[in-house]
Amino acid sequence: MKMKDMMMDMLQLADHTPPMGDLFSHQRLAFTRALWTERLPGEAQAPQRRIIHSRVLQCHGPARLQRLGVRPAQGYHKCGSYQDLDWITSFRLLVWQEGQWRVHVKNGEVNAALDGQTQWFDLNGITTSAVIIEGRRAGIDNWWPSWNLVSGTFVLEGELLSDLAPRQERTLTSESISLTPAPKGITVERSAGEVRFRTRYLQVGFYLNRAGFSFLGIDESGRGNTDENILFLQAGSFAQGVMLHPVDSWPLAAPILRYEVQGATRVQGNRVTYDLEIPHAGQRYHLEWEIEEDRLMLHATRKATQDVAAWQSSAWFIGLRPTVSPTHVIGKIARTGETGLLELPLLLHAPRYGTLRIETLQGQALWRADTYRPMDLTTSELKLGELPQPEGHYLLPAGTFESVIQFKLVRPALSLAANTPPPIAAAIQKCAFTSLTYRPDTATLSNNGASMHCPICMDNWSAITTRMGKVLPHLHAVDLL
Repeated sequence: MKMKDMMMDMLQLADHTPPMGDLFSHQRLAFTRALWTERLPGEAQAPQRRIIHSRVLQCHGPARLQRLGVRPAQGYHKCGSYQDLDWITSFRLLVWQEGQWRVHVKNGEVNAALDGQTQWFDLNGITTSAVIIEGRRAGIDNWWPSWNLVSGTFVLEGELLSDLAPRQERTLTSESISLTPAPKGITVERSAGEVRFRTRYLQVGFYLNRAGFSFLGIDESGRGNTDENILFLQAGSFAQGVMLHPVDSWPLAAPILRYEVQGATRVQGNRVTYDLEIPHAGQRYHLEWEIEEDRLMLHATRKATQDVAAWQSSAWFIGLRPTVSPTHVIGKIARTGETGLLELPLLLHAPRYGTLRIETLQGQALWRADTYRPMDLTTSELKLGELPQPEGHYLLPAGTFESVIQFKLVRPALSLAANTPPPIAAAIQKCAFTSLTYRPDTATLSNNGASMHCPICMDNWSAITTRMGKVLPHLHAVDLL
Protein backbone atom coordinates (compact mmCIF):
# COMPACT_ATOMS: atom_id res chain seq x y z
CA MET A 1 0.00 0.00 0.00
CA LYS A 2 1.27 3.46 -0.90
CA MET A 3 1.66 5.68 2.17
CA LYS A 4 2.66 8.87 0.35
CA ASP A 5 0.25 11.82 0.75
CA MET A 6 -1.92 9.97 3.32
CA MET A 7 -2.68 11.55 6.71
CA MET A 8 -1.67 9.13 9.46
CA ASP A 9 0.06 8.70 12.81
CA MET A 10 3.66 8.93 11.63
CA LEU A 11 4.93 7.12 14.73
CA GLN A 12 3.13 3.95 13.61
CA LEU A 13 4.58 3.86 10.09
CA ALA A 14 6.20 0.55 9.17
CA ASP A 15 9.05 -0.04 6.75
CA HIS A 16 8.83 -2.68 4.02
CA THR A 17 7.91 -6.20 5.07
CA PRO A 18 11.10 -8.18 5.78
CA PRO A 19 11.83 -11.22 3.57
CA MET A 20 10.78 -13.47 6.47
CA GLY A 21 8.33 -11.02 8.00
CA ASP A 22 6.29 -13.64 9.86
CA LEU A 23 9.23 -14.43 12.12
CA PHE A 24 9.54 -11.08 13.87
CA SER A 25 7.84 -7.69 14.12
CA HIS A 26 8.15 -5.24 11.24
CA GLN A 27 10.65 -2.43 11.49
CA ARG A 28 9.02 0.96 12.13
CA LEU A 29 10.25 4.38 11.10
CA ALA A 30 9.95 5.56 14.72
CA PHE A 31 11.95 4.34 17.70
CA THR A 32 12.59 5.28 21.32
CA ARG A 33 15.94 6.50 22.65
CA ALA A 34 17.33 6.96 26.15
CA LEU A 35 19.69 9.89 26.60
CA TRP A 36 21.50 11.90 29.22
CA THR A 37 20.27 15.48 29.37
CA GLU A 38 21.22 18.60 31.26
CA ARG A 39 18.81 20.89 33.06
CA LEU A 40 17.15 23.36 30.68
CA PRO A 41 15.87 26.86 31.49
CA GLY A 42 12.59 26.41 33.33
CA GLU A 43 13.75 23.11 34.91
CA ALA A 44 15.27 24.60 38.06
CA GLN A 45 14.14 21.70 40.25
CA ALA A 46 15.47 19.00 37.92
CA PRO A 47 18.77 17.19 38.55
CA GLN A 48 21.72 18.79 36.79
CA ARG A 49 22.07 15.63 34.67
CA ARG A 50 19.51 12.87 34.26
CA ILE A 51 18.20 10.21 31.88
CA ILE A 52 15.13 11.02 29.81
CA HIS A 53 13.59 9.31 26.79
CA SER A 54 12.71 10.60 23.35
CA ARG A 55 10.53 9.32 20.54
CA VAL A 56 12.32 9.64 17.21
CA LEU A 57 10.87 9.60 13.70
CA GLN A 58 13.24 9.18 10.75
CA CYS A 59 11.54 9.24 7.37
CA HIS A 60 13.26 8.24 4.13
CA GLY A 61 12.48 11.65 2.65
CA PRO A 62 10.51 14.79 3.51
CA ALA A 63 7.26 14.65 5.49
CA ARG A 64 4.69 17.28 6.46
CA LEU A 65 3.70 17.41 10.14
CA GLN A 66 0.27 18.72 11.15
CA ARG A 67 -0.20 18.17 14.88
CA LEU A 68 1.17 16.36 17.94
CA GLY A 69 -1.07 14.57 20.42
CA VAL A 70 -0.13 13.82 24.04
CA ARG A 71 -2.10 11.23 26.03
CA PRO A 72 -1.67 9.06 29.15
CA ALA A 73 0.26 5.82 28.62
CA GLN A 74 1.83 2.98 30.58
CA GLY A 75 4.50 4.19 32.96
CA TYR A 76 7.52 2.43 34.40
CA HIS A 77 6.62 -0.98 35.80
CA LYS A 78 8.27 -1.07 39.21
CA CYS A 79 9.16 -4.52 40.47
CA GLY A 80 6.36 -5.96 42.59
CA SER A 81 3.90 -3.15 41.86
CA TYR A 82 0.93 -2.46 39.61
CA GLN A 83 1.25 -1.27 36.01
CA ASP A 84 0.40 2.44 36.37
CA LEU A 85 -0.65 4.92 33.73
CA ASP A 86 1.66 7.93 33.67
CA TRP A 87 1.42 11.16 31.71
CA ILE A 88 3.81 13.70 30.23
CA THR A 89 3.76 17.16 31.82
CA SER A 90 6.60 18.69 29.79
CA PHE A 91 8.02 17.90 26.35
CA ARG A 92 10.11 19.38 23.57
CA LEU A 93 9.82 18.70 19.82
CA LEU A 94 12.85 19.18 17.56
CA VAL A 95 13.00 18.99 13.76
CA TRP A 96 15.98 18.40 11.47
CA GLN A 97 16.47 21.32 9.10
CA GLU A 98 19.52 22.43 7.13
CA GLY A 99 21.76 19.87 8.83
CA GLN A 100 20.92 20.70 12.42
CA TRP A 101 18.24 20.35 15.08
CA ARG A 102 15.82 23.20 15.69
CA VAL A 103 13.35 23.40 18.58
CA HIS A 104 9.90 23.68 16.98
CA VAL A 105 7.68 23.23 20.07
CA LYS A 106 8.57 23.57 23.73
CA ASN A 107 5.83 23.07 26.27
CA GLY A 108 6.33 23.04 30.01
CA GLU A 109 2.71 22.63 31.09
CA VAL A 110 0.77 19.82 29.44
CA ASN A 111 -2.75 19.57 30.87
CA ALA A 112 -2.88 15.79 30.67
CA ALA A 113 -5.28 13.97 32.96
CA LEU A 114 -5.89 10.27 33.48
CA ASP A 115 -9.20 10.33 31.59
CA GLY A 116 -7.71 9.05 28.34
CA GLN A 117 -8.10 12.36 26.53
CA THR A 118 -5.49 13.49 24.00
CA GLN A 119 -4.21 17.05 24.09
CA TRP A 120 -3.25 18.41 20.66
CA PHE A 121 -0.54 20.86 19.61
CA ASP A 122 -0.54 22.44 16.15
CA LEU A 123 2.70 21.95 14.17
CA ASN A 124 1.63 24.27 11.34
CA GLY A 125 2.42 21.85 8.51
CA ILE A 126 6.18 22.07 8.97
CA THR A 127 8.24 19.99 6.52
CA THR A 128 11.16 17.87 7.74
CA SER A 129 12.57 14.36 7.45
CA ALA A 130 13.43 13.73 11.11
CA VAL A 131 11.77 14.53 14.43
CA ILE A 132 12.76 14.15 18.08
CA ILE A 133 10.05 14.37 20.75
CA GLU A 134 11.65 14.56 24.19
CA GLY A 135 9.60 13.61 27.23
CA ARG A 136 11.15 15.90 29.83
CA ARG A 137 8.84 15.50 32.82
CA ALA A 138 6.12 13.08 33.89
CA GLY A 139 3.23 13.03 36.33
CA ILE A 140 4.48 10.04 38.35
CA ASP A 141 8.18 9.66 37.59
CA ASN A 142 8.70 13.42 37.52
CA TRP A 143 12.06 14.36 35.92
CA TRP A 144 12.75 10.77 34.77
CA PRO A 145 10.07 9.93 32.16
CA SER A 146 10.21 6.22 31.39
CA TRP A 147 10.77 4.30 28.16
CA ASN A 148 7.25 2.86 28.35
CA LEU A 149 5.62 6.25 28.75
CA VAL A 150 7.49 8.00 25.94
CA SER A 151 6.92 5.02 23.62
CA GLY A 152 3.15 5.27 24.01
CA THR A 153 2.22 8.82 24.93
CA PHE A 154 2.69 10.65 21.61
CA VAL A 155 0.63 10.75 18.40
CA LEU A 156 2.24 12.57 15.46
CA GLU A 157 -0.18 13.24 12.63
CA GLY A 158 1.20 14.10 9.21
CA GLU A 159 1.91 12.73 5.75
CA LEU A 160 4.88 11.37 3.86
CA LEU A 161 5.92 13.41 0.84
CA SER A 162 8.14 10.65 -0.56
CA ASP A 163 8.05 6.86 -0.79
CA LEU A 164 10.02 4.41 1.31
CA ALA A 165 13.52 3.64 0.11
CA PRO A 166 13.74 0.28 -1.69
CA ARG A 167 15.13 -2.88 -0.16
CA GLN A 168 18.83 -3.25 -0.87
CA GLU A 169 20.88 -6.05 0.66
CA ARG A 170 24.29 -6.54 -0.93
CA THR A 171 26.76 -9.29 -0.21
CA LEU A 172 30.53 -9.16 0.06
CA THR A 173 32.94 -10.84 -2.33
CA SER A 174 35.21 -13.58 -0.99
CA GLU A 175 38.53 -12.61 -2.55
CA SER A 176 40.84 -15.20 -1.03
CA ILE A 177 40.17 -17.88 1.56
CA SER A 178 43.19 -19.79 2.87
CA LEU A 179 42.90 -21.70 6.14
CA THR A 180 46.66 -22.07 6.55
CA PRO A 181 48.93 -21.46 8.31
CA ALA A 182 47.10 -21.76 11.64
CA PRO A 183 49.10 -21.36 14.86
CA LYS A 184 49.40 -24.25 17.28
CA GLY A 185 46.26 -24.69 19.37
CA ILE A 186 43.92 -23.21 16.73
CA THR A 187 41.86 -25.25 14.29
CA VAL A 188 40.11 -23.66 11.30
CA GLU A 189 37.32 -24.89 9.04
CA ARG A 190 35.08 -23.42 6.36
CA SER A 191 31.43 -24.39 5.94
CA ALA A 192 27.98 -22.93 5.20
CA GLY A 193 29.14 -19.42 4.35
CA GLU A 194 31.42 -18.94 7.33
CA VAL A 195 34.90 -19.64 8.60
CA ARG A 196 35.13 -21.07 12.12
CA PHE A 197 38.07 -21.04 14.57
CA ARG A 198 38.38 -23.23 17.66
CA THR A 199 40.73 -23.14 20.62
CA ARG A 200 40.34 -24.52 24.12
CA TYR A 201 39.10 -21.07 25.22
CA LEU A 202 37.23 -19.79 22.18
CA GLN A 203 35.04 -20.79 19.29
CA VAL A 204 34.41 -17.89 16.92
CA GLY A 205 32.89 -17.81 13.46
CA PHE A 206 32.85 -15.07 10.81
CA TYR A 207 30.42 -14.61 7.93
CA LEU A 208 32.07 -14.55 4.52
CA ASN A 209 29.39 -12.62 2.60
CA ARG A 210 28.71 -10.05 5.32
CA ALA A 211 30.91 -8.50 8.01
CA GLY A 212 30.03 -9.97 11.39
CA PHE A 213 30.35 -12.81 13.86
CA SER A 214 28.44 -15.98 13.01
CA PHE A 215 29.38 -17.82 16.22
CA LEU A 216 30.83 -16.93 19.61
CA GLY A 217 31.42 -19.45 22.36
CA ILE A 218 33.79 -18.94 25.30
CA ASP A 219 35.12 -21.09 28.13
CA GLU A 220 37.13 -19.22 30.74
CA SER A 221 38.48 -22.48 32.18
CA GLY A 222 40.13 -23.49 28.91
CA ARG A 223 38.52 -26.94 28.85
CA GLY A 224 37.11 -26.59 25.35
CA ASN A 225 33.44 -26.20 26.38
CA THR A 226 32.72 -23.65 23.65
CA ASP A 227 29.84 -25.24 21.72
CA GLU A 228 27.11 -22.90 23.05
CA ASN A 229 26.63 -19.89 20.78
CA ILE A 230 25.87 -16.79 22.87
CA LEU A 231 25.08 -14.64 19.80
CA PHE A 232 21.64 -13.44 18.74
CA LEU A 233 21.00 -15.15 15.40
CA GLN A 234 17.65 -15.16 13.61
CA ALA A 235 16.61 -16.11 10.10
CA GLY A 236 16.53 -13.04 7.87
CA SER A 237 18.10 -10.78 10.51
CA PHE A 238 21.82 -10.02 10.93
CA ALA A 239 22.45 -8.16 14.19
CA GLN A 240 26.23 -8.36 13.77
CA GLY A 241 29.07 -6.33 12.27
CA VAL A 242 29.09 -2.84 10.77
CA MET A 243 25.93 -0.74 11.24
CA LEU A 244 25.07 2.72 9.92
CA HIS A 245 21.81 4.69 9.91
CA PRO A 246 22.45 8.36 9.08
CA VAL A 247 20.17 11.14 10.24
CA ASP A 248 18.08 12.44 7.31
CA SER A 249 18.31 9.05 5.55
CA TRP A 250 17.13 5.46 5.48
CA PRO A 251 19.39 2.83 7.13
CA LEU A 252 22.44 1.98 5.00
CA ALA A 253 23.74 -0.98 7.02
CA ALA A 254 21.06 -2.58 9.18
CA PRO A 255 20.09 -6.05 10.44
CA ILE A 256 17.21 -6.29 7.94
CA LEU A 257 16.10 -4.84 4.59
CA ARG A 258 19.19 -2.76 3.79
CA TYR A 259 22.90 -3.46 3.62
CA GLU A 260 24.27 -0.98 1.09
CA VAL A 261 27.83 -2.09 1.76
CA GLN A 262 30.39 -2.99 -0.88
CA GLY A 263 33.58 -4.87 -0.21
CA ALA A 264 35.47 -8.09 0.18
CA THR A 265 36.40 -10.73 2.74
CA ARG A 266 39.83 -12.35 2.99
CA VAL A 267 41.02 -15.18 5.23
CA GLN A 268 44.67 -16.08 5.77
CA GLY A 269 45.34 -18.62 8.49
CA ASN A 270 44.15 -17.13 11.77
CA ARG A 271 43.30 -13.72 10.25
CA VAL A 272 39.97 -12.54 8.85
CA THR A 273 39.87 -9.19 7.02
CA TYR A 274 36.89 -7.16 5.85
CA ASP A 275 37.43 -4.21 3.50
CA LEU A 276 34.15 -2.30 3.31
CA GLU A 277 32.75 0.83 1.71
CA ILE A 278 29.42 2.60 2.25
CA PRO A 279 29.46 4.98 -0.74
CA HIS A 280 26.25 6.84 0.10
CA ALA A 281 27.82 8.07 3.36
CA GLY A 282 31.45 8.37 2.27
CA GLN A 283 32.66 5.77 4.81
CA ARG A 284 35.31 3.06 4.46
CA TYR A 285 36.18 0.40 7.05
CA HIS A 286 39.19 -1.90 7.25
CA LEU A 287 38.59 -4.56 9.92
CA GLU A 288 41.26 -7.20 10.50
CA TRP A 289 40.62 -9.87 13.12
CA GLU A 290 43.41 -12.05 14.50
CA ILE A 291 42.44 -15.13 16.50
CA GLU A 292 44.74 -16.33 19.29
CA GLU A 293 44.25 -19.08 21.84
CA ASP A 294 42.67 -16.96 24.60
CA ARG A 295 41.91 -13.69 22.83
CA LEU A 296 40.81 -11.86 19.72
CA MET A 297 42.61 -8.85 18.27
CA LEU A 298 40.86 -6.30 16.07
CA HIS A 299 42.79 -3.80 13.96
CA ALA A 300 40.09 -1.30 12.96
CA THR A 301 40.27 1.71 10.65
CA ARG A 302 37.51 4.07 9.58
CA LYS A 303 38.18 6.54 6.75
CA ALA A 304 35.56 9.16 5.93
CA THR A 305 35.41 11.76 3.18
CA GLN A 306 32.54 13.63 4.85
CA ASP A 307 30.96 14.28 8.23
CA VAL A 308 27.95 12.08 8.95
CA ALA A 309 25.32 12.50 11.66
CA ALA A 310 23.96 9.06 12.54
CA TRP A 311 21.31 7.44 14.72
CA GLN A 312 23.18 4.16 14.73
CA SER A 313 26.82 3.71 13.85
CA SER A 314 29.04 0.78 14.78
CA ALA A 315 32.44 -0.25 13.53
CA TRP A 316 31.56 -3.65 15.03
CA PHE A 317 28.17 -4.62 16.47
CA ILE A 318 27.63 -7.75 18.57
CA GLY A 319 24.08 -8.98 19.14
CA LEU A 320 23.80 -11.44 22.05
CA ARG A 321 20.94 -13.69 23.19
CA PRO A 322 20.00 -13.39 26.89
CA THR A 323 18.16 -16.73 26.98
CA VAL A 324 21.52 -18.42 26.36
CA SER A 325 23.41 -16.12 28.73
CA PRO A 326 22.17 -12.73 30.02
CA THR A 327 25.41 -10.92 29.25
CA HIS A 328 26.22 -7.61 30.88
CA VAL A 329 28.97 -5.03 30.53
CA ILE A 330 30.93 -3.73 33.53
CA GLY A 331 32.71 -0.44 33.00
CA LYS A 332 32.82 3.28 33.60
CA ILE A 333 29.89 4.90 31.86
CA ALA A 334 29.98 8.18 29.96
CA ARG A 335 27.09 10.35 31.15
CA THR A 336 26.59 12.09 27.84
CA GLY A 337 24.53 11.60 24.69
CA GLU A 338 22.69 8.32 24.22
CA THR A 339 22.83 6.15 27.32
CA GLY A 340 24.94 2.99 27.44
CA LEU A 341 28.26 4.54 26.40
CA LEU A 342 31.37 3.34 28.22
CA GLU A 343 35.06 4.05 28.36
CA LEU A 344 37.55 1.30 27.62
CA PRO A 345 38.78 -0.94 29.21
CA LEU A 346 35.64 -2.81 30.24
CA LEU A 347 34.40 -6.33 30.95
CA LEU A 348 31.87 -8.18 28.79
CA HIS A 349 30.62 -10.97 31.03
CA ALA A 350 28.58 -13.98 29.96
CA PRO A 351 27.30 -15.79 33.09
CA ARG A 352 28.28 -19.46 33.11
CA TYR A 353 30.79 -19.04 30.28
CA GLY A 354 33.29 -16.33 31.14
CA THR A 355 34.48 -12.77 30.72
CA LEU A 356 36.15 -10.85 27.91
CA ARG A 357 38.23 -7.86 28.92
CA ILE A 358 37.99 -5.39 26.05
CA GLU A 359 40.62 -2.66 25.83
CA THR A 360 42.41 -0.48 23.33
CA LEU A 361 46.10 -1.24 22.81
CA GLN A 362 46.48 1.59 20.30
CA GLY A 363 44.29 4.57 19.47
CA GLN A 364 40.98 5.46 21.07
CA ALA A 365 37.45 4.12 20.87
CA LEU A 366 34.13 4.08 22.69
CA TRP A 367 31.87 1.16 23.55
CA ARG A 368 28.12 1.00 23.93
CA ALA A 369 25.86 -1.61 25.55
CA ASP A 370 22.07 -1.87 25.47
CA THR A 371 19.20 -4.25 26.18
CA TYR A 372 16.05 -4.89 24.12
CA ARG A 373 13.98 -7.20 26.29
CA PRO A 374 11.02 -7.77 23.91
CA MET A 375 13.47 -8.95 21.22
CA ASP A 376 15.49 -11.23 23.53
CA LEU A 377 18.55 -9.17 22.58
CA THR A 378 21.45 -7.50 24.34
CA THR A 379 24.00 -5.55 22.35
CA SER A 380 27.61 -4.43 22.51
CA GLU A 381 29.17 -2.20 19.89
CA LEU A 382 32.46 -0.54 19.05
CA LYS A 383 32.42 3.14 18.10
CA LEU A 384 35.47 4.40 16.24
CA GLY A 385 36.10 8.13 15.92
CA GLU A 386 32.55 9.04 16.92
CA LEU A 387 31.32 12.02 18.95
CA PRO A 388 28.13 11.60 21.02
CA GLN A 389 25.68 14.46 20.54
CA PRO A 390 23.33 15.94 23.18
CA GLU A 391 20.23 15.01 21.15
CA GLY A 392 21.20 11.32 21.36
CA HIS A 393 22.73 10.72 17.93
CA TYR A 394 26.40 10.64 16.84
CA LEU A 395 28.73 12.70 14.68
CA LEU A 396 31.18 10.72 12.55
CA PRO A 397 33.76 13.34 11.53
CA ALA A 398 35.63 13.16 8.25
CA GLY A 399 39.19 11.85 8.50
CA THR A 400 41.03 8.66 9.42
CA PHE A 401 40.52 6.92 12.76
CA GLU A 402 42.42 3.80 13.84
CA SER A 403 42.50 1.58 16.89
CA VAL A 404 43.72 -1.83 17.99
CA ILE A 405 41.28 -3.53 20.35
CA GLN A 406 41.96 -6.67 22.37
CA PHE A 407 39.23 -9.09 23.53
CA LYS A 408 40.93 -11.29 26.14
CA LEU A 409 39.44 -13.94 28.39
CA VAL A 410 40.08 -13.02 32.04
CA ARG A 411 39.05 -14.16 35.50
CA PRO A 412 38.57 -11.95 38.57
CA ALA A 413 41.56 -11.47 40.86
CA LEU A 414 40.03 -11.36 44.34
CA SER A 415 41.77 -11.22 47.71
CA LEU A 416 40.44 -14.16 49.71
CA ALA A 417 41.33 -15.41 53.16
CA ALA A 418 44.28 -17.81 53.16
CA ASN A 419 42.16 -20.60 54.65
CA THR A 420 39.38 -20.35 52.04
CA PRO A 421 38.52 -23.93 50.92
CA PRO A 422 39.42 -24.46 47.24
CA PRO A 423 35.82 -25.25 46.15
CA ILE A 424 34.60 -22.02 47.80
CA ALA A 425 37.41 -20.01 46.20
CA ALA A 426 36.58 -21.48 42.79
CA ALA A 427 32.87 -20.67 43.20
CA ILE A 428 33.60 -17.08 44.23
CA GLN A 429 35.98 -16.63 41.32
CA LYS A 430 33.45 -18.02 38.84
CA CYS A 431 30.52 -15.96 40.13
CA ALA A 432 32.16 -12.66 41.13
CA PHE A 433 31.50 -10.85 37.84
CA THR A 434 28.09 -12.53 37.55
CA SER A 435 27.08 -10.75 40.77
CA LEU A 436 27.73 -7.31 39.22
CA THR A 437 24.64 -7.31 37.00
CA TYR A 438 25.08 -3.81 35.63
CA ARG A 439 23.10 -2.20 32.82
CA PRO A 440 25.03 0.75 31.33
CA ASP A 441 21.97 1.82 29.33
CA THR A 442 20.11 2.60 32.57
CA ALA A 443 23.19 3.34 34.72
CA THR A 444 22.00 0.95 37.43
CA LEU A 445 22.44 -2.57 38.69
CA SER A 446 19.66 -4.92 37.65
CA ASN A 447 18.38 -8.44 38.29
CA ASN A 448 20.48 -9.53 35.33
CA GLY A 449 21.87 -7.97 32.17
CA ALA A 450 18.50 -8.20 30.40
CA SER A 451 16.17 -7.61 33.33
CA MET A 452 14.61 -4.80 35.31
CA HIS A 453 15.82 -3.07 38.44
CA CYS A 454 14.85 -4.47 41.81
CA PRO A 455 15.74 -2.26 44.82
CA ILE A 456 15.41 -5.16 47.28
CA CYS A 457 18.68 -6.49 45.83
CA MET A 458 20.60 -3.45 47.12
CA ASP A 459 21.57 -5.29 50.31
CA ASN A 460 23.30 -7.98 48.28
CA TRP A 461 25.02 -5.54 45.92
CA SER A 462 26.28 -3.31 48.72
CA ALA A 463 27.65 -6.30 50.63
CA ILE A 464 29.46 -7.59 47.55
CA THR A 465 30.81 -4.36 46.08
CA THR A 466 32.23 -2.99 49.34
CA ARG A 467 34.36 -6.13 49.66
CA MET A 468 35.35 -6.60 46.04
CA GLY A 469 37.62 -3.60 45.47
CA LYS A 470 38.61 -2.49 41.98
CA VAL A 471 37.28 -4.45 39.02
CA LEU A 472 39.15 -2.29 36.50
CA PRO A 473 42.04 0.16 36.97
CA HIS A 474 39.66 3.13 36.84
CA LEU A 475 36.56 1.51 38.39
CA HIS A 476 35.80 0.35 41.93
CA ALA A 477 32.93 -2.09 42.32
CA VAL A 478 31.20 0.41 44.64
CA ASP A 479 31.02 2.87 41.72
CA LEU A 480 28.29 0.66 40.22
CA LEU A 481 25.91 1.30 43.13
